Amino acid sequence: MAYSGLFMAASYNRWDRVACVKESKKINLFIVGNRFFNAYICFYSVCERLCFVEDSSWFSTQTGKMKNTLWRTGYKKLEIMKKILLTMVAAVVCVSGAFAQLSMGPKVGLNVSSVTGDGTKYRAGVNVGIFGNYRINRLFAIQPEFLYSMQGAAFDDVTILSQTLKSNYTSHYIDIPVLLKVYPWKGLNVQVGPQFGFCVDDEYKLKVNDEEISSKDLEQYGYDTKARTFDFAIALGLGYEFDFGMTIDARYNFGLTNIYEEGDGKNTMFMLSLGYKFDF
Repeated sequence: MAYSGLFMAASYNRWDRVACVKESKKINLFIVGNRFFNAYICFYSVCERLCFVEDSSWFSTQTGKMKNTLWRTGYKKLEIMKKILLTMVAAVVCVSGAFAQLSMGPKVGLNVSSVTGDGTKYRAGVNVGIFGNYRINRLFAIQPEFLYSMQGAAFDDVTILSQTLKSNYTSHYIDIPVLLKVYPWKGLNVQVGPQFGFCVDDEYKLKVNDEEISSKDLEQYGYDTKARTFDFAIALGLGYEFDFGMTIDARYNFGLTNIYEEGDGKNTMFMLSLGYKFDF
């Protein structure tokens, strides 16, 4: 449409030029934002070169008025857009600032753990460590933890030659869960996330009557079976955070990697822990 206006302007007389300028003004007013002024400048330059060299002063006067009108219109629009954008940014910052909160604290609890496979039973252990909680908003938070965890399994008794053999397995892990916490109501939260475990020691014990034999005692005879250093698990849990700072968590961890190079036994564990958070 603008190009047809240029073509017509090349052959019209002075009054037709006025109509062309008016038509051009109408055309350019439909162009929004910064583009309208660029389009007008392009139109003015081409017209001045092609059509109005002989009467450039008149055209400059007329187009100057149009340029000022268009500039004022575009400037007002840009100012309104800028105010809206700044208001939106300020609102987002205020909302994030109102909810974002960092907390840290200690926690301690009880483990009930086992190993997948036939003939295994649960055994008790402990967990102790620290946690950090970054509350993003009312609904979500990220909580990494650094824990020492004693876990393992007990095994069914075996009777050989009228002798009863009792055995159990104990492992010591440094666990680092990274949890997403969802808060559906007040301090109640649902927890899910990966857990990265690092085995620092493990031991198998066998007890016959009153005599106990440890796998560590057999190392001198060539027994060197040790658990893998790395263990990966998924943690699922429920928790509640009280207004005065105390936290309570109930969690289930199921391992996705085998404990030993040979065999398919994996760690499973229930955790119950209490903590206390300090807001920063």
